[in-house]
Amino acid sequence: MLLKTCFRTHFSLLKIVFYVLLLCCVNQALPHPKGHAKSNQSKNFKEGKHYLKLSNAVQQNRLVSAFKEKDPKKPQVLSFFNYACYGCSVLSTALEHWVKQKGQRVAYYQIPVIFHPSWRTLATAFYIVDETKQLKTLHPKLFKAIHEKHINLFTPKKLKKYLVKQGMQTKEIDHYLESFLIRQRVDYAEQLQNAYQVKISPAVIVNTPSGSYMTNFYLVSDEEKLLAVLDHLIKL
Repeated sequence: MLLKTCFRTHFSLLKIVFYVLLLCCVNQALPHPKGHAKSNQSKNFKEGKHYLKLSNAVQQNRLVSAFKEKDPKKPQVLSFFNYACYGCSVLSTALEHWVKQKGQRVAYYQIPVIFHPSWRTLATAFYIVDETKQLKTLHPKLFKAIHEKHINLFTPKKLKKYLVKQGMQTKEIDHYLESFLIRQRVDYAEQLQNAYQVKISPAVIVNTPSGSYMTNFYLVSDEEKLLAVLDHLIKL
């Protein structure tokens, strides 16, 4: 009788040990919550690999220095783009959402680049849309017109025809195409492009108290990672 009791007791203890071990194994196998996993993932972005620090010569350029003085208390994010650039169209929407999330914490600027004489017309298009307060609606449409509908907007005549279809008046378009203010803004954009030594698009430059930095799709693989790099840069 005593032997049977001892056997039952040992058997019960073995069952308890077995279930405890089983629960431990299951717990180890289960995935950790996403929030916990994210907290252990460090965004280890490195200068020279994911972004470049601009040279002292660039940072001390008269135009660059003057531009940084516009917003002395917050990081500046400068998006150098062109409507003919497909990568720019990919980045544009994502970057605007990112800027919206940042609110007043960053100062955001869009600057059209001119790598070819015909791109001057596209830069003119951007400033016409900006001056007429139609940036929110026509800015994405201009990207789609070129990259999805394959519409030629590289001459003033063809740009005018397109803008008329978008509801603008012919006289208004003629006024802006001949406007000294628009030409001045296009010239200034080109001067900034040269001052920052922008050679490719899209290129995003971040001005902070610690310096000026640039990133682009040659340094990072996609727009999501590029935005993460910007998160890193605005804190420098």
